[in-house]
Amino acid sequence: MQLQKFRITIINTFLMLKKFTPLFFLFFFFSTFGNAQKKSLDKTFKYFLEEGQLTFSQPENYCGLDSVQNYDPSPKYLQSLLLYSIKNKKNDIIIAFSLIKIRKPNELLKKLFPKSQEVNDLMPYLITEADSSVSIPIKIDTTNLKRLNADNGYIYNMKILYPYLEKYPYCKKVLIHKNDVYRAEVLYFYNKKEIDNVEDIIQKTWGMLEFKN
Repeated sequence: MQLQKFRITIINTFLMLKKFTPLFFLFFFFSTFGNAQKKSLDKTFKYFLEEGQLTFSQPENYCGLDSVQNYDPSPKYLQSLLLYSIKNKKNDIIIAFSLIKIRKPNELLKKLFPKSQEVNDLMPYLITEADSSVSIPIKIDTTNLKRLNADNGYIYNMKILYPYLEKYPYCKKVLIHKNDVYRAEVLYFYNKKEIDNVEDIIQKTWGMLEFKN
């Protein structure tokens, strides 16, 4: 009788494992795939950092996310690819990074489009992106630019028509620029409940990206 009960227990255990095994492997697959995807994104971000002669310091208590995507906040301007994003559990603000190489035009482009020579001019971005109904762009002062080894930079509210991840309708951008090298963007996506907190977060974290000497 005891032997029969033992056999029944073994069979039930086997059937239970058989039932949950697909779920286990499914969880394992998505976990592994998610980690591999994140590592791939990290490698891409690091590649652009090296090419742009930039250093990155991730703040304490922040972790990387899988929320990186092509993002177009306005149909009038195509936002560059977001390469990496981080978040702190204590708030609902996502910090994303975009790095853009300064590409000098060839002689033909210079002749056809004289404005193309102005590769270090940030005004077109400010005019297109900045939401003047909220606030005017603030130029980063010389002391902080020097600390970041940058030649120019601004902090401003971006125009947002399509909420990021369908959740974050507001964005502040820190834009720093190294002449003839790279442009680095730090984007702070947030919602209404974080309006009073975002400035403090920017002050604590905005120096994460610095150009090398």
